[in-house]
Amino acid sequence: MVRQREARHASITHLCTALLWLFTCFNELNAVKIVKIVVPEIIQYGVQDTVILDCDYTYNNNTSGLVVKWFFRNKTRPVYQWIVSQKPQDMGILKGRVDLAYRASSDPLKMHRALRIMKPNTNISGDYTCVVSTFMEEDSRTKQMIVFETTP
Repeated sequence: MVRQREARHASITHLCTALLWLFTCFNELNAVKIVKIVVPEIIQYGVQDTVILDCDYTYNNNTSGLVVKWFFRNKTRPVYQWIVSQKPQDMGILKGRVDLAYRASSDPLKMHRALRIMKPNTNISGDYTCVVSTFMEEDSRTKQMIVFETTP
């Protein structure tokens, strides 16, 4: 009787382990994952006409609802948003300052992942967070950019 219980317990444990492994594998099939975020750490005001902030990611089978958002300083309101199959939008402090025609990739699910900011100045110094999401998952990364000005 005790051996039967132990055998049944072992079988249930193996089944649970197998189900957990399958769930993990299935979850990875639909993953969206940021693999690299490129934000210049420091740039001098007036030296560059533009600056590019890039957020490269991988995606697998389920890309339903794919959205790329960039946030400045806090994460309450995006300063950039691209919903796949729609035109990108610039907002907030970056309104009118992002080259919305810029394409970081020829991949239709990655082409507007990056920001090309025109005429960077000290007002845009701070933390930038890229958030890539689908209906199922989300990943985010943050990096700081400082724009400094020298005094004559």
